[in-house]
Amino acid sequence: MLSIGAMKAGQSDYYTNLAREDYYLTGGEPEGRWDGSGAKALGLSGIVTKNELSRLFEGFSSEGIPLVQNAGKSNRQSGWDLTFSAPKSVSFLWSQLDQRRQEEIQIAHQKAVAAAINYLERHRAFSRIGKAGAERIPANLVVALFEHSCSRAFDMQLHTHALVLNLGIDDNGVARSILSSPIYQSKMLVGAFYRCELASQIRERLGLDLERPRSRYGKVAWFEVTGISAKILAHFSKRREAILKELNERGLESASAAAFAALGTREPKTIVPPRSELHARWKAEGRELGFEPEQLATQTQKLSLPEVDKRFQAVLAEAVAIVTDNKSSFTQSDLIRTTLEIAQEHCLPAEYVAGRVAENLVLSPDRFVSLGARDGQAVWTTREVLQLEGEFCQNVQQLRERRFRGVSNSMIESVLGRPRGEGKEQFLLDVEQQEAVRYIAQGKESVKCISGFAGTGKTQMLAAAKEALESEGYRVIGAALAGVAARALQENAGIESSTIRAREYQLYPDASTVWKHHASQLWRAAKGQETWAFPKLTIDHKTVLIVDEAGMVGVRDFQLLARAVVEQGGSLLAVGDHRQLAAIERPGAFEFLVNELEGASLTKIRRQRDIADQHAVTDIVAGDPEAALRHYAKKGQFFVGPDKSQVEEALVSDWRRHGGAIEPSEHRIFAATRAEVQRLNQLCQWERVQAGALDASERVSYREQLFMVGDQVRFDASARALGIRKGEQGTILAVKEGFTGKYVSVALDADEASLRERFLDGVKHHAKQMLNAAIGERTERLSRRQGIVVVPLECLNPQLAPYRGLSLDYAMTTHLGQGQTVANSYVLLGGGMTNRELSYVQASRHQANLYLYATAEQAGAPLTELAAKHRPPALLSSQRAADAPARSPLVEQMKCSASESLASNYLRKLQTHEQETTHVVEP
Repeated sequence: MLSIGAMKAGQSDYYTNLAREDYYLTGGEPEGRWDGSGAKALGLSGIVTKNELSRLFEGFSSEGIPLVQNAGKSNRQSGWDLTFSAPKSVSFLWSQLDQRRQEEIQIAHQKAVAAAINYLERHRAFSRIGKAGAERIPANLVVALFEHSCSRAFDMQLHTHALVLNLGIDDNGVARSILSSPIYQSKMLVGAFYRCELASQIRERLGLDLERPRSRYGKVAWFEVTGISAKILAHFSKRREAILKELNERGLESASAAAFAALGTREPKTIVPPRSELHARWKAEGRELGFEPEQLATQTQKLSLPEVDKRFQAVLAEAVAIVTDNKSSFTQSDLIRTTLEIAQEHCLPAEYVAGRVAENLVLSPDRFVSLGARDGQAVWTTREVLQLEGEFCQNVQQLRERRFRGVSNSMIESVLGRPRGEGKEQFLLDVEQQEAVRYIAQGKESVKCISGFAGTGKTQMLAAAKEALESEGYRVIGAALAGVAARALQENAGIESSTIRAREYQLYPDASTVWKHHASQLWRAAKGQETWAFPKLTIDHKTVLIVDEAGMVGVRDFQLLARAVVEQGGSLLAVGDHRQLAAIERPGAFEFLVNELEGASLTKIRRQRDIADQHAVTDIVAGDPEAALRHYAKKGQFFVGPDKSQVEEALVSDWRRHGGAIEPSEHRIFAATRAEVQRLNQLCQWERVQAGALDASERVSYREQLFMVGDQVRFDASARALGIRKGEQGTILAVKEGFTGKYVSVALDADEASLRERFLDGVKHHAKQMLNAAIGERTERLSRRQGIVVVPLECLNPQLAPYRGLSLDYAMTTHLGQGQTVANSYVLLGGGMTNRELSYVQASRHQANLYLYATAEQAGAPLTELAAKHRPPALLSSQRAADAPARSPLVEQMKCSASESLASNYLRKLQTHEQETTHVVEP
């Protein structure tokens, strides 16, 4: 694993104070050693001394000579701590083996770190020269390596702090500052390089079997040693145990406030006990857990060169499939990183893998196609991607040439004259919406697209278009990537809808799928359970297929739907916003339609009640996020705190104070990553316990989550046998844990009002049945489907599969939130996923209020000061505010667009550019 942290002057003492020459017997950690070509250029080698390191941190040579212009300045960036950590099973094994094999693991780790630093230096280390730093030049790195043996809790954790100093030495010996962005951008790549080389070294030196563990989302990015149980690894995670102990002492539930308790358990790393003492202690604990080194499987046979090549080709093929599953185009770094991650299990040397990937890209034109360069990196695609995109574009062209028989003007005007909404909320469609309806119902082509800003009333417009089309005998059906979006289209626009995956299943059923369906229905019938027919879908010339949230639909899915419409008849309508988050799987299809077709657009935002909030949305889209952040700061709705944990605490506190603990459906939290969402969900759950909205005495635990009566939950996977659809939400009514398993009963799409109504309906039903029984008439059970499902989390019944997709639903990722409308939203800003598209979605979900949260380091000094002026954060010290950077990293992230076009578009642009630059005009 690899983590990166910025360093400033004065921090060098932490590393040198721990260093001891006789660390094995008297304590401490090994002395640091110099690495990197830049260190050699400065005459640095061998042991790192305290004087050398502290001087270089400040930008001076060991003799006190300034090496860079800002040497000695208090705000100078001293460098970056790249911490390379061995997988937990490797650290555990290192603590248990004899001295010879311990040394082999240490050497393997040291060689892997050195190889990763060397790769970083050769490929991603740069300085700037020229006017305004316009030109990049390679930089030779000055690196101090400090190997450490344990965590703060003295669990074994073999890791190395690679201190990359902010001194790039060029080939003439001149020192300059180093560009930080390529280092941060290379974090995942360099981390994969380290782990791949470490796996290769361990296999070569010890012959151990290695594997990549699986999570609920697939294989993880790291490897572990085969044969070391999860129980053993969990035992040696005392940091987690310390947090749990702190929670218990405070009387909190297990994971509900873990983020806060972590602050109280963080201890400074005091002088480390002697390694001889640590190893003796660790080995004793290992024996108590029943671990015997001899139980590990080993292999001594070395691979032949043909076998190595065969393995590499299989690994590369898998990597290409993974990369192109998500992207139409990819950088060389993308493919190298993915190949390195897969190669860990196959124990191939990292340098060999990286070199062979680069070689294959250049020497395999029948497989890979160059798309030129973007942001200084070579970009590629594959022949298979270009073929699929070509088929999609061809189908679009065929639909453009197929004439659409439009709806009459009189019928259009009749539909447009009808008010929308109910009661006092009734309204007529505005001019933009009316023009969009006319385009849909009367446009001449059989493929159309509507692009509109978030909150411009696309759903009401589609409801009117449906009425117009159905008046002329058309059948209007819908499809969306997410089940939530499909249900919203059906409920709000009256268009019969399903997920895109379900539509493809209905359009292209294979024989095995049909047979599996019939077999399952026979089995259900034999058990007396409900059965259903195979859901086949037919399209004819009077069918209009609407693809909603089309910007999130990938090329592969778009192609399958377009092909069905071409082959079976009908027309295709894509509706969405190409400015929002793009498809996870090969984006660019909807953007292509927007650029190729005449289309219609909706620009008048209606969702946000505050007109200034509407302007903030368009500011972000236009690439001016600072204006939007300043707007919310002046409203007192932008909180800037000293660190992430305190920012999260402020977010959850605001959520509770505004009513989120009582009415969570009116207050939605958005964050970028699943880890952030899980943490915020747990904190919100605890706030609801404190508010009395949850019954903490009635709960079950499942996969490090607690589910309590009253919890709001979300289903992340479909289970038709249970009556569950992916994306549905609900409230837990009851929980039960016993010998046969763990179960929760959930009322679907239920808030407090609907639950009261269902309760009254149930009481009325039972009262009626009691009267029937009293007079001797037949009684009836309450209908099974009253919006209530029983969910088995763990189950011993072999006929009932446990459900794996239940989550708390107070916070969600921004990707899941696209397409949703909420009354009030709370957004945790920042992180590596932040870009213009993500920020646009985050800023456009709310109707009433939007509250934003960031750290001072993310926001930068000017925004921190402005936010503090209108909402002073109690925990933000003047020193932390002063330490905030002058420019806002958050603003820079929010400016950057991550949108991608079709690979074929990039190829056409490259070919056009090459033709223009090589064209010679004859005299």
